[in-house]
Amino acid sequence: MPFTFSHPLFAAPLNKMVPRLSIMGLALGSMAPDMEYFIAMEPYRSIGHEWQGFLLLGLPLSIACSAAFYSVLAPLLPRLLPATGSLDRYAADRLSKTRLRAPASVSAWGWFLLSLYIGFLSHLFMDGMTHTNGWLVVRNTELMYERTAGLPTYKWLQYLFSLLGLLVYAIWLAFDYGRWRRARPKAAQAVSSALASFEPSAFSSHRPLAKLSLWFCATSVGLILLAPKIMFSEHPDNLVLWLVAGLSSALFGFFSAGLLLNTPGEGRFVRAVGLLLLLVFAALFKASAIVREATSSPYEAGPIGLWIGYIWVFSILVWTLSFSGKRRQYAAIQPVNGSSPQRQV
Repeated sequence: MPFTFSHPLFAAPLNKMVPRLSIMGLALGSMAPDMEYFIAMEPYRSIGHEWQGFLLLGLPLSIACSAAFYSVLAPLLPRLLPATGSLDRYAADRLSKTRLRAPASVSAWGWFLLSLYIGFLSHLFMDGMTHTNGWLVVRNTELMYERTAGLPTYKWLQYLFSLLGLLVYAIWLAFDYGRWRRARPKAAQAVSSALASFEPSAFSSHRPLAKLSLWFCATSVGLILLAPKIMFSEHPDNLVLWLVAGLSSALFGFFSAGLLLNTPGEGRFVRAVGLLLLLVFAALFKASAIVREATSSPYEAGPIGLWIGYIWVFSILVWTLSFSGKRRQYAAIQPVNGSSPQRQV
């Protein structure tokens, strides 16, 4: 299949055709079938690519991920990026001009959920061109199985779509960053105001130290997750395992750093306890899965219900942690200089 994080490229542009579709919903929905890989921290697949999987796995995980992004990860981004080349100011300025907020009405939730499902369908459509049993491969068997440099055509399509998704992101960011740099002298004060809106007062006067603290926290938490996963894996030399487990660990590390260090002090202890409970819950589930491996696969047959239950509890905990504490939410961040937001995501 194409790389998970390349899928949004093929779904998000649908917002241009139907502006009321949520870009965030389209993006998360397009990655929803693969989300269980990152929860399991391994390339494990149960029902994520089926419509039942969308309702039972993709839906709760997507809602939890949107809460984590809106409330924790997006406000964290400007403070993670270096000051070199004003990358931190670029991120703050662009985010301040984008109206990022969770759905707040019945209509908004309806469009968000519809966007999730459309994104989910786009994932299945793209996978159909790169899977051995995909719709395009089945209808063009001779062409899709024709080998070039030792690989069948559908495999080359898989690599092509993955590379295309990442390359388009990189080109667009480079172009937008260059345009911002050229226009920056005209809006220096606005940029400073945008960055200030992302800086908790406790960190604003010690920005380099704050960045170091965030990266140290994110790295430490990430390694706490990654190390035992690799150590106790049956195939520690599997590159796909390293990729999936590494990305899972990194994202959770950044989420933890954002909760603990990028927010005011009120309730920080409670959030730390919440994160610890989440880690303990995940460890207990994994331990129970290991115990069951002697008789059956930990996620198949009867235990599939446990896997679904684990996904729901995990999602609820992430959602609760994302909105915990007295933190400045994205909905409260106003565009600089009183200008209107460019668009809602």
